[in-house]
Amino acid sequence: MKLIQYGAGNIGRSLAGQLFSAAGWEVVFVDVVPEVIEALNREGRYRVVVKEERPDEIWVEGV
Repeated sequence: MKLIQYGAGNIGRSLAGQLFSAAGWEVVFVDVVPEVIEALNREGRYRVVVKEERPDEIWVEGV
């Protein structure tokens, strides 16, 4: 299945993108900042850093 996420900012990527990617969905981002979309298209993934007592890092694939 495919999710189209309008908004590829920090919240769109770290929340919706991460959750749907982990569930096996293909995530497609739409944004007004071309540099963000170009970077996502070039890399095909992005990093989410969870700031807690013990920081964690999650790589979101398939974007």
